[in-house]
Amino acid sequence: LYIMPPPSSIAYALFDEFPLIAPHLGYTLVELVSGFAIGAVIGLVLAAVITQFPFAEKIVAPYILLLVTTPMLALVPLLILRFGFGYTPRIIAVALAAGPMVMINAATGFRRVDSAKIALARSYGASTLQIFWKIRAPMALPMILVGLMIGAIFGLLTAVGAEMVGGG
Repeated sequence: LYIMPPPSSIAYALFDEFPLIAPHLGYTLVELVSGFAIGAVIGLVLAAVITQFPFAEKIVAPYILLLVTTPMLALVPLLILRFGFGYTPRIIAVALAAGPMVMINAATGFRRVDSAKIALARSYGASTLQIFWKIRAPMALPMILVGLMIGAIFGLLTAVGAEMVGGG
């Protein structure tokens, strides 16, 4: 006995109505990919900056903490008021949800590099930029990928939720 329709009816309706669902799935994917790309790039750049310049972390950290602790769906109505209906508020919400996750994990990866390897590179005369690209970035890659995966999950949840809240 089902209170809701049986799963077989849901699966049949999904395949039967797929031509109606497909364009909307495309809209959601555009929001997700656009917002995630923006958030990931900003997150990676901020992670690189705060690990190279420790004073920058004191400036950025409170805002990142605010973004991590605030449910993005609470900001969607404010974004709609500011930017109107359409893709823009939802893409911004996805970027704000995904970016901090990428930044936190990437910064953790950049910081966990073995200091002996950095000291060895410095003894060979490597510049700060060379150390970052040749040592820090490759060593941080596993944490960066974890951040990208977590950011993608948060981005998807935010994209779907923003469409529900924002009438997408």
